[in-house]
Amino acid sequence: MGSLTFCDEVNRVLRLTPMPPGARQLEMRFFVAKISVQLERLLSTQSSSILLGQCLPKSCTIDDISELLRSDPMLSLLNNSTLNVVATGGTAVSALTITHVRPVPGSYNLWSDPKVFALFTVLTVMGAVIAYASCGTGVDGKPKAARYSKKAHGPPFGAEGNHHIKRERGDGGGRMGDALEMHKINVESNNNVAGGNGQQAPAAADGVQYKDRKETRFSLHDILACFDVGPNAASILSVERANEDSLTCVHGLRLYSLLWTVLVHTYLQLFAVSENRFGRKIAERSFLYQLVGNASFSVDTFFFISGLLIVYLYLKSVSKSGQPTTGKQAEERTSPAAVAGTGTREPSTGGAHRDATLGGATRKVGLSILYRYLRLTPVYWFTIVTNEIILKWTYDRSVFTPGIIDHITCDRFWWRNILYVNNWFPFTEMCMIWSWYLANDMQFYVIAIVLLMISSRNFRLAAGLLFLCLGGSWLLSIYFSLHYRYTHKVADPFESFDILYDKPWQRIGPYIVGMITGYILHRRPNAPRIVPPLRLLLWTISTGTLIALIFGVWNGELSVHWTAWYVSVGHTGK
Repeated sequence: MGSLTFCDEVNRVLRLTPMPPGARQLEMRFFVAKISVQLERLLSTQSSSILLGQCLPKSCTIDDISELLRSDPMLSLLNNSTLNVVATGGTAVSALTITHVRPVPGSYNLWSDPKVFALFTVLTVMGAVIAYASCGTGVDGKPKAARYSKKAHGPPFGAEGNHHIKRERGDGGGRMGDALEMHKINVESNNNVAGGNGQQAPAAADGVQYKDRKETRFSLHDILACFDVGPNAASILSVERANEDSLTCVHGLRLYSLLWTVLVHTYLQLFAVSENRFGRKIAERSFLYQLVGNASFSVDTFFFISGLLIVYLYLKSVSKSGQPTTGKQAEERTSPAAVAGTGTREPSTGGAHRDATLGGATRKVGLSILYRYLRLTPVYWFTIVTNEIILKWTYDRSVFTPGIIDHITCDRFWWRNILYVNNWFPFTEMCMIWSWYLANDMQFYVIAIVLLMISSRNFRLAAGLLFLCLGGSWLLSIYFSLHYRYTHKVADPFESFDILYDKPWQRIGPYIVGMITGYILHRRPNAPRIVPPLRLLLWTISTGTLIALIFGVWNGELSVHWTAWYVSVGHTGK
């Protein structure tokens, strides 16, 4: 009886059936056996698996059921009849192998898991804070509208682009009547807005940020305001027209790349549960299927956007604050003669200045990384724990085994995700396979911030290091591809996991191209004039390169040497 529902129905009937005095109540339990199938000449060299469900007495143990299945005469007959066929490959392998047996449902108790209570506590606290911050009365016991009307002077927020708040301070607190100027954050900032000193500028929940950061004082009300549903929803769902200098084109890039990503994952999910596996083999040989098999290029768009925005917004903020934006200006600004105001300078003073500048730059880098880490990690941790609990419960209750083992890997290796280094470990030990993107993006962000800080002192050195990273990524990709003799296959794009697919030396190329593009857009905000013939030629080259990368894999597979070239510069060229 291979049905969990039918097994429950049998138990219901047995409980309602009167038993003779002294008789023991029979109780049934559902068991699932996973059997590996390998018929070389009939199917393929790869083994498949089938799940066999049986409703058996609850007193049966896992060993009893395994022995019962192995002693099946039909199993022995099939193994003996196919042994010679399978052995032609050099090794004798049984046609059917009992992998493991488990009861359904298992022994996992959701309410005895301490992580469930931890999540429940976090959700309760966050819900209370959000409700308290969003209600009409806040920390001072006054209506929200009254508090805002007393603080704000001038037009209400949203009526104009810039706003001023009058601040009264007593003795010892600075100048009387200082004004704080606020402005909206550009919609394309992607939470990567950099302040004038190069560090990330924390944004308030109502979509504003203070320019005068040194004199800003935060109260409990300011912190709770970050959780106010109204301003946050208005900011997220805003449909206001973007500023003229906004890079609105990135939204189109995100949309099409996201649709491409959804397309490939839809196919992957269908392939995992499809009945006709041979239909997949036929589909993989079609020309248009390369859109699915080569969809890993869709991720490169997001790396490109991240690199573009961090450089473009950093240089934009630096220009507004009056700090140097080029290597020449940085050298003039930090030279001993410029600091001293004369042609000579005492060695001790110059050394002190250089040390102070280096220490300040190091502090800015550290604060920028810390801000990004604190902004991403709490939600990331919550997702990891939630995913682990859901998969534990699913594996315990489902007849079908999930294709991923996050309930095991997340429990053992969650700390790798929190440190954003999980892409340096084997694929079989990765918690939430898709999280390799976050690890790469965080590592690229650290590299970008360091290079941007170096560029403020020595632009040529930063540019040289940037191109060194790009060339090094190409060489490393070629080396690992040739070393493992990897051949790119459209039908198996994830074969290169652990050596290329999720590694930074293959993914950093688009990020660096985005950084270079951000610098060019900052230096050349207006599009250059290009004659129509040259424009047509450039569009032809660009479109032809993209088509060649996606549809240029002949017969669904490349040779070893062509693969090395393809995986090294292909992602950068896209």
